[in-house]
Amino acid sequence: MPETSPAHNFKVPFSPGEIITNKTLYTAFKCACEGGVRYSSTYQVLVLVSNFVDPRHIGGKWQENILYYTGSGKSGDQDIHKGTNKRLLTSLETSTPIYYFEVYTQGQYTYRGQVVAAAPPFQRQEPGSDGVDRKVWIFPLRLLKS
Repeated sequence: MPETSPAHNFKVPFSPGEIITNKTLYTAFKCACEGGVRYSSTYQVLVLVSNFVDPRHIGGKWQENILYYTGSGKSGDQDIHKGTNKRLLTSLETSTPIYYFEVYTQGQYTYRGQVVAAAPPFQRQEPGSDGVDRKVWIFPLRLLKS
């Protein structure tokens, strides 16, 4: 059954587990057509994508029902107060609805459901795309129970 965001009166036209195309995703949400963090100013919701096919947009890793979503920025220390990291932090602080998708096959976006903060964001060391260690922001998220 499709989920509704009561605070924003937006009804998700997909059910968890449903596979859609990227075009269907950005058309339905009226958001950007690429990237791991996509904001819809029309609906005032956020869409997160973990793309396990494209190493530039892996995004998150699940551990014991918690999604540890890595902030944006591929090299150098990440800044939580800039770009899409700021957008994600602000969305968590304001309870903006966040919808999560995963890609395991090129062009197939699996809707997992709405996510919420599981714990405050934290930093850890990870190698950047240039191989140099840097500080990244991790956003612990969990699926919202319907």
